[in-house]
Amino acid sequence: MLSKVTGADFDTGWIDPPAGGGGGGVVRATSTATGTAVPSAGEEHTTVQLSPSYTIVGLATSVPARVRLYPSSEAAAADLSRPVDAEPAATAEIVLEFVTATGFLSSTVSPNVAGASIPPQSTQYLTVGNLSASTADVDVTFTYLALEL
Repeated sequence: MLSKVTGADFDTGWIDPPAGGGGGGVVRATSTATGTAVPSAGEEHTTVQLSPSYTIVGLATSVPARVRLYPSSEAAAADLSRPVDAEPAATAEIVLEFVTATGFLSSTVSPNVAGASIPPQSTQYLTVGNLSASTADVDVTFTYLALEL
């Protein structure tokens, strides 16, 4: 199997798979981030702990929300002023944008969305918009497959 040889960028090589059973490989997990006291129509930047590389398979919010996921704080800052009805720039590093509504606070993400950060890190960056009628904590729960631990 192809694997990282050292921590250096692009340093990969072919190795024999580990011996023994158990399968190993992909792990399904959940992780929640919270935007605290976000005003109605307001946004907050926060982080979520995923895997350095992952596939998002589900998403849920506690109130109607606009959720944008990025691999870096710089990418999140560069996309800050984009309205919901505008396409991201061709150079934008946005991994996922998802809007929930009353009666539709959770969903399977299909097709699944793959993301990764370079350099590898578990911290991913979010912009969370509160689409409810009042100030609220906005919990965002991702269900994901951890492709790298």
